[in-house]
Amino acid sequence: AIQIIDQWMKENFEASQLARKNKSGVVLVGSSIEVRQTMALPSQLALHITTPERSLVELNVDEVQVPGSDGYLGVLPGHTPLLINLNIGHMWYRIGSRQSYLAVSFGYAEVLPDKVTVLATVAELAEEIDRKRATEARERAESQLTRRSAKVDFTRAQLALRRSLVRLQVSLKAQTSAP
Repeated sequence: AIQIIDQWMKENFEASQLARKNKSGVVLVGSSIEVRQTMALPSQLALHITTPERSLVELNVDEVQVPGSDGYLGVLPGHTPLLINLNIGHMWYRIGSRQSYLAVSFGYAEVLPDKVTVLATVAELAEEIDRKRATEARERAESQLTRRSAKVDFTRAQLALRRSLVRLQVSLKAQTSAP
């Protein structure tokens, strides 16, 4: 049994010593040749942002950040595939040095190495956000939360407050980052 193990170890050691890889992806192992394909990482991501009402964004971007249910997730080209539950939050994407912002509320995002697809329940581009309406929505939600009434749905009021605050933050970020 010891001789069999010694023989096996000797053969595998020799095979590992003969294994060499050159830059073309050809691997030489003993007398056999194996060709491995190597995939180049994509240089950009195809970004698609859609709501039930319309398609907001269809661009090639350099980077994306989405508000996931477990926190914010940054995505670069070549990212591992995954599916994300979206939360209420701000989302941004970058093309070169320019960042663009959106407010999103719930939905899903599918991440692939070369593509990010966002299916949001609600999404607004920063430029489309009406700050006056967002401020009024915040005030209404705060008013609902301060009332001591059995008719008030506190969960709904909290969500409305979060959405209005995110809309105001996104609008402000877009203003301060504009050239």
